[in-house]
Amino acid sequence: MDGTRFLDEVRFVIAAAWQEVSGYAVQHGWWLLLAFLPFIIFDLRRFLGPSLVLLVMRWFGLPRDRSAAHERFLATKPSVSVVLAGYNEEAAIVSAIRSLLETGYPGLEIIVVDDGSEDRTYARALPYAERGLIRLIKNSAATGRGGKPGALNLGTRMATGEFVVYLDVDTSFDRDLLQHLIGPFADPTVAVVAGNLKVRNQWATFWTRMQAVEYLVAIGLHRRWLNLFGSNYIASGACAAYRRSVVESFSGCDVATAEDLDNTLKARRAGWKAVFAPRAIATTDAPEDLRTLVRQRMRWDRDLVRVAFRKHGDLLTDRRPGAWLSLELWQVLLTSVIANLVFVVYVVVMAITAPALLIAVYVLCLGVYALMSLISVATALVFSERRNEEWALLAWAPLLPLYNEIIFHWVRIYASVLEILRINQEDAYLPQSAWRNVRF
Repeated sequence: MDGTRFLDEVRFVIAAAWQEVSGYAVQHGWWLLLAFLPFIIFDLRRFLGPSLVLLVMRWFGLPRDRSAAHERFLATKPSVSVVLAGYNEEAAIVSAIRSLLETGYPGLEIIVVDDGSEDRTYARALPYAERGLIRLIKNSAATGRGGKPGALNLGTRMATGEFVVYLDVDTSFDRDLLQHLIGPFADPTVAVVAGNLKVRNQWATFWTRMQAVEYLVAIGLHRRWLNLFGSNYIASGACAAYRRSVVESFSGCDVATAEDLDNTLKARRAGWKAVFAPRAIATTDAPEDLRTLVRQRMRWDRDLVRVAFRKHGDLLTDRRPGAWLSLELWQVLLTSVIANLVFVVYVVVMAITAPALLIAVYVLCLGVYALMSLISVATALVFSERRNEEWALLAWAPLLPLYNEIIFHWVRIYASVLEILRINQEDAYLPQSAWRNVRF
């Protein structure tokens, strides 16, 4: 056999083998594509359902306006304590105090907790305490700093108001914030009211723009949707109000958890309602660089697994707080944890069996999700109280899938795996002194 004939036969064998393997890959790849369709259909319902329903309800003037009931309740002048807990906040503490004083809320109690700051936070707040305008507390315990949850607990123990409001020191807000936060307590079954948090530095970088779009949909739109079913399960830690008696009933914030999620779920477990107040607007500075943003999302995603599904996992089957709450938690578990882990397996199998099809599917999905994001953001802007300032965010909506799916989808997966395996649970967000007494 001459060399040319031998090479021809080798090429024939290789071509035949490649045809068989590629045919197998395409055949199984299409089956894998069909297996992915339920996730797309589920997300279509999850993204487009709220937009469609809320727009139709708005057309018919629903839900019923409760502002009159809120005004009647506010006329009784319910007592309110605001807790500002911070560490090294000398640049923002005076502005926060002045903003609260300018609200003119009758009988407002302002409690500033300095959690062992190393700067002039205490000194800058002291003149207001000396004039009797605020109550000032400094954590100088030998055990060290307690972190934000510990500082909130200290402030809550000192509070005398019927309702306690937690605000981040570096958060800005409108003068009518407290009225909109306290008004929903006209319903005696409500224990938690979540504020409407927006990004103050939305035009600083690409990352802040995408976070502004994200907040607009996840908070401004999705929590309105949850209000319809009574299934709100979190109040942002930067702006939230609670019945003080309810917070005291479960002994305040647990130090090692996300206090906003944990407090809300503890109140829901006890049978109380949590509602979203869209007109209680507060703005905060979002991370401007990718490194800081990833660290923030790692903390949030780990807290979700730790608090919602490890600590409060029984709420998935406990119908006493409400069947809609259980259903929402199941949806969060499916989309934020289970589907992400399945997605890893899916990508690996597709990469092995049909890599070209994987790329095609990924591009197709990004296109579908870009359209869904555009619809969701447009709907959120229809309802937004600041649509004139936010309409330009619509141009960034199609990029939301790239932001979420290519970067933070994998961050969420990594965070979930670390938390499920209980790896590196000590978060740098809390000081070491706060972790000493923590047990998991």
